[in-house]
Amino acid sequence: MEIQAGQHNGKNVRFIDVPINYNGKEEIVRIKKISFGDNLDIRQKCSKITILGGQEKIEVDQQRLAEECLLKSIIKAPFQINLQEIRDLDMEIGEQLLEFYREINTFDSKKKENLTGQ
Repeated sequence: MEIQAGQHNGKNVRFIDVPINYNGKEEIVRIKKISFGDNLDIRQKCSKITILGGQEKIEVDQQRLAEECLLKSIIKAPFQINLQEIRDLDMEIGEQLLEFYREINTFDSKKKENLTGQ
């Protein structure tokens, strides 16, 4: 899947177009590379920090994490982009979209080379 560049809500974004089979038709879902601020917002919404015996314990709500990642990153879809619609997706489609979300939003040096051309 090739990373593309374009505009969304007046901002420059990088994205991938993911083909899915939705209601029996081939459709496209566009997933953007989220900003650092969006990433921080997702982490704040989905994690809880408690201190036990002087040690920090971080609990992550995995369901909410998956939902928030898709809500923040999907910018075009054949369905309305809201929590209920995401929850109502077929499991295969939801998992596929999460896989591509991770693909475009996970940082490692090899991907950096591909994204920047360096």
